[in-house]
Amino acid sequence: MIKRIMKTRILLLAVITSCLFTLGIGCQKPHQSLLGEWECINLSKMEHVSQFAKEVINFQPNGVITSYLIDHNGQKIQEPQESYRLNGDVLLIGDGDTCYRFVVKNDVLSLSIIKSIAGTDVGKTVEFHRKDMAATNSAANANH
Repeated sequence: MIKRIMKTRILLLAVITSCLFTLGIGCQKPHQSLLGEWECINLSKMEHVSQFAKEVINFQPNGVITSYLIDHNGQKIQEPQESYRLNGDVLLIGDGDTCYRFVVKNDVLSLSIIKSIAGTDVGKTVEFHRKDMAATNSAANANH
């Protein structure tokens, strides 16, 4: 009887430990999935940057996002670095003046604009592809 109780306690502790470990990893995953460079080649939905050909953003592990825009002549326009933070599935840039609801799925980052400098952009969704995946897809499309 005592052995059975001990085995049950050990099993229960193992299950609780596994759940806590999984919960801890699950809480880190959104941040981890955002890290790296992302590229958007369809900026027509965002009024304040629609004149550019594409945008590249880079989420760094230290909570800094760097980005640059490329005009139709290929000129690169560096934007100032900003801090970013996550609150569940909401991405806050800088002081929170710009906010997005984000989803990462299959190397596609969807950003739905919740709060923006350009009020007309609110409610629009923009998709970014991992930069290395976008380059691979562009090369594959050029060969077909």
